[in-house]
Amino acid sequence: MRRIQNGYARWFNRSRRRDGPLFKGRFLSRDIRSLEYRRNVVVYIHDNAIAAGLAADPAEYAWSSAGQLVRERRPPWLATAWIEDECSRRAKGEGFGDRLLSAFPCRVDADFRRHMEKQLHQRLPKDLEEDEVPLRFAGSPKVVRWMFRKAKLADGTKPFRPVSPANRVERLVAAARERVGPLLGLFKRRAKDAWATLRAGLLRLFAGCTLREIGLRADRHTSTCCRDVQDHLRLLRAAPGYERLAAELCAQSGAAARAA
Repeated sequence: MRRIQNGYARWFNRSRRRDGPLFKGRFLSRDIRSLEYRRNVVVYIHDNAIAAGLAADPAEYAWSSAGQLVRERRPPWLATAWIEDECSRRAKGEGFGDRLLSAFPCRVDADFRRHMEKQLHQRLPKDLEEDEVPLRFAGSPKVVRWMFRKAKLADGTKPFRPVSPANRVERLVAAARERVGPLLGLFKRRAKDAWATLRAGLLRLFAGCTLREIGLRADRHTSTCCRDVQDHLRLLRAAPGYERLAAELCAQSGAAARAA
């Protein structure tokens, strides 16, 4: 990727008599470690042309692998074994194009795309991830330290990988609030309701939102949202009932994300 990007940037700059960087940031990649995420990535890639208004069907776009998959003669470099296996096991339809659309249904949904883009681009700190993944592809240790330092200056906390879209988390929290009622008695100020704390904590740790995004969603100051997240972590350790409710909402959101 470095050779491709550098070569293209040099050609682009020479052909237009310009100077300076062409790409916004460093190239990053991450492993696909679950079947659900792998399926979602295929849907996301095929939906790119539709979301950009370049085609009404993924197979109609010349630069999409969907168009290559529906043809009888495919390029030798295109790996198709897993796609074909998924279509044979999960899909319905006569032609391969119908089975492809059945196994990987297009859904140009803004919330889904934001969630997938966060999944593609955000990284976990190494001490917060069970698997050996995170920033080893980002460059030297010096570059990694620089990235975390800048993230801390911008947001006050380390970045987290999103597990579920923020809108889905908010809908589940709102439904649980109507069902359960106020969460009182968890703070020194007995009248303080803990739902704002739970909402901020799940948006931060489960949906991967920044403190600024949480503040904009809740119409609260960033520093207040930071305290809410800290209170959320404290209550997870100190209040078993609060912990069970948070775990229930995470399980519901995760199940909905897998089903989608």
